Amino acid sequence: MTTNQKYNINNLISLWKTVAQAFQNYIEQKSFSYCPILDSEWPNRIWLNERNLSINSQPRFYTIKQVLDADENIKEKVFQTIAEVMKDSKIPLSLSYWSDFENTQHSVIEKIGLVKKSEQIGMSLVFDQKFESINRISLKRIDNENEAMLWSDIYPQSFGYKISSEILMRTKQPISYYLVYLGQKPIGTVITYETRSVIGIHGLGIIPEFRKQGFAEEVMVLLINGAIDKKIKTATLQSSRLGKNIYLKMGFKEDFLMTNYVLATTK
Repeated sequence: MTTNQKYNINNLISLWKTVAQAFQNYIEQKSFSYCPILDSEWPNRIWLNERNLSINSQPRFYTIKQVLDADENIKEKVFQTIAEVMKDSKIPLSLSYWSDFENTQHSVIEKIGLVKKSEQIGMSLVFDQKFESINRISLKRIDNENEAMLWSDIYPQSFGYKISSEILMRTKQPISYYLVYLGQKPIGTVITYETRSVIGIHGLGIIPEFRKQGFAEEVMVLLINGAIDKKIKTATLQSSRLGKNIYLKMGFKEDFLMTNYVLATTK
């Protein structure tokens, strides 16, 4: 696994953990961790741990393919336990895993009663100079409840699920939540989370009536230019297949595929 892949996954997992810990609901098991948040549709994830799931006695990140190629007892125990946790949880959980783009082995996941909900592409960019900005938009970081409520109302217009204003208010210090403004009108959202010398960019969405006008790219430019001022060298994100071209044009590289699974009855 490359350095940027590790940076990307570390940033994402740390983001989930930070939210869960704010609600005292981060649960770590031997081989996996999860974070069910009451009255929330996010993050509510379950994922394989970096450590403890040992193949050839080397603690590391594991792709689904590596788990499937591991000892049969490890394979069955890990995924059966994950399935049991998901079935017993009062809050719907998504199993998220990362793999290379050639991995097509899904039989174990399907066997335990899960179905694919979505796919995202992990991407990263190492930068050393600023992008040119045309200054049509501005970003306003959330710092009060009214702004948090507005952000929470706008976010589902892009993503189809809600992040509660309570999450924003509890985590707005370690996590930066921004409203995207065109003049006085809020037209989108974005989240940033910093780990070491990495800025993770999450939840970038522009409301439907303002799409295909270059505003998402402008948000990225503002965030990256600001990161450069803070001596940050790398940006990471997870994109849909439809949205990845925006980032490829900016120089981002595709690092891995992240597949999200849910119980068949909750798709």
